[in-house]
Amino acid sequence: MTMHKFIILASVMASSLVVTPLTFADEKDCDASDINRLIDEANMGNAASQYKLSLAYKRGDGVERDTAKSVEWFRKAAEQGHARAQYLLGRAYSKGEGVEVDKAEAMKWYRKSAEQGNSSGQFSLGSMYFNGVGVEQDKPEGLKWCRMAAELGHAKAQHTMGRMYYNGESVDQDMEEAAKWFIKSAEQGDADSQCCLGWMYSHGEGVPKNMDVAVMWYQKGAEQGNEIAKHNFGNILRNEDGGKDAMKAAEINGISFAD
Repeated sequence: MTMHKFIILASVMASSLVVTPLTFADEKDCDASDINRLIDEANMGNAASQYKLSLAYKRGDGVERDTAKSVEWFRKAAEQGHARAQYLLGRAYSKGEGVEVDKAEAMKWYRKSAEQGNSSGQFSLGSMYFNGVGVEQDKPEGLKWCRMAAELGHAKAQHTMGRMYYNGESVDQDMEEAAKWFIKSAEQGDADSQCCLGWMYSHGEGVPKNMDVAVMWYQKGAEQGNEIAKHNFGNILRNEDGGKDAMKAAEINGISFAD
């Protein structure tokens, strides 16, 4: 088979833990008709309603968007032990969203969330330990919390575990273990992990070499806009028999490649 030219996965395989942008894909939009009920229940001390109301203020669902009020209600829910609210309050302090940046306070709330088993709190706490942010750097402790989050199904934590085993960062290098975690993450739709699997299958690292499977994972990553996956997928298509037709089909599906 023709040798392919690949971009080295330096940016995808980088060793630092990075907390990814927050999304609310798992949260239902708040219907405007529910706002009065949520406000009444939140004022009565219902932690779940306080949490939902804070999301409404954060996104402007049924109320005017107000980051400060969002944090206020996150705090009320967090103080009652709502694990997700504790994580989001920690994130607010980490990012300076509605409050002044305070990494120590972020660490406090991430820990409370993590200790209740919230995977996002665990991953964020692990990231702070691993990078020495808001706390003295402790990579073994960071690894511990990241692994816990990964085992609970947190896709970015799973990607991070794969990356750490691939690089031998704080663990013994183990390509098979890296592939295991990348697969778990990629199957949840993580584009970086999909790209990493494309690389591993194309080179037979930790998995049997299989260009068909490599192409499948590169394509999945490319379809999500991962630039390295797009580049490597494009190189494979260019070098395969009938490459021009394959390139045309890919671009019809919304994947464009720079010449």
